[in-house]
Amino acid sequence: MVTKSGIFGPVYRSFSMRSALYLTLATVFWSLNFHLAQIMMQSSSAAEAAFWRYAFAILILLLFVFRSLPNWADIRPVSKGMLLVGAIGLFAFNYCFFKGLEYTSAVNAALIMSLAPALTLLLSALMLGEKIRTFHLWGIGVALLGVLLLLGKGSLVNLAQLTFSIGDLIIFMGSLFFALHNVWIKQYAHRIGMLNFTFLTTLICFLCFALLMPVSGMGKVSNYPLVYWLSTIGIGGLGTALAYYFWNRGINDFGAARGAIFLNGVPLYTSLFAIFFGQSIMGYHLGSGLLIISGLVLMQTQNLKSRSR
Repeated sequence: MVTKSGIFGPVYRSFSMRSALYLTLATVFWSLNFHLAQIMMQSSSAAEAAFWRYAFAILILLLFVFRSLPNWADIRPVSKGMLLVGAIGLFAFNYCFFKGLEYTSAVNAALIMSLAPALTLLLSALMLGEKIRTFHLWGIGVALLGVLLLLGKGSLVNLAQLTFSIGDLIIFMGSLFFALHNVWIKQYAHRIGMLNFTFLTTLICFLCFALLMPVSGMGKVSNYPLVYWLSTIGIGGLGTALAYYFWNRGINDFGAARGAIFLNGVPLYTSLFAIFFGQSIMGYHLGSGLLIISGLVLMQTQNLKSRSR
């Protein structure tokens, strides 16, 4: 166990900052996914794009785990957790996310997905007995205000013009599934190693999409342009294999409730990546980004103080 005070205080703080870096990198990679997914969906359906995303993720993760995969005796005690994370936390979440985007706007989807930290906080209290502290609520509140300002393009009044549809309900279900994913990671992942757990749950998710292919249909692979496959490699390698590994490591170290606050950075990073995809950055991007970062810093700082006592 890492000592939280005395001569080991710097070690603990370093451990916590490393976990924060893992969570930040995961959300940065997921933010890039929004742009890469748009490129892929110009040539294929959402379900097929998700299939290829996880196919490449499996191949990349396999390079790192094929020599150290656990045997069934080690897997069996966490098989329930693996199925929950792979089939619900990954597959159901991704299916709802892509399916919801067929009926609603990206703005609505981002707004609804920003509820994931609050949902994770609530589920962590109910399922793991984690305490909801005041600084948790302040951190989420400040970061969420930044998200709302970003979605409202600098004015919260603009949010009143948003309309909601069946797609919004589907996105909300996806957000709930991802919140459950965060809680289950904390419960089960550490038992067989984070890399092995990430690979096996990603494999389950891929198999679920593979079973869906005969129903949804698959296009002719040779018809896809080069940019499609480059986007697939990016979303499969960075936005799936590495992102989920980093996220699972951070959640396991930080806890589901504290770690989920980093999800509020996704809309900010998505906007910053827009520069590289021919879009511009406005003043409200900077203002909302400052609020989002302030919320993350508030929660991290108070978290370190509370743990060092």
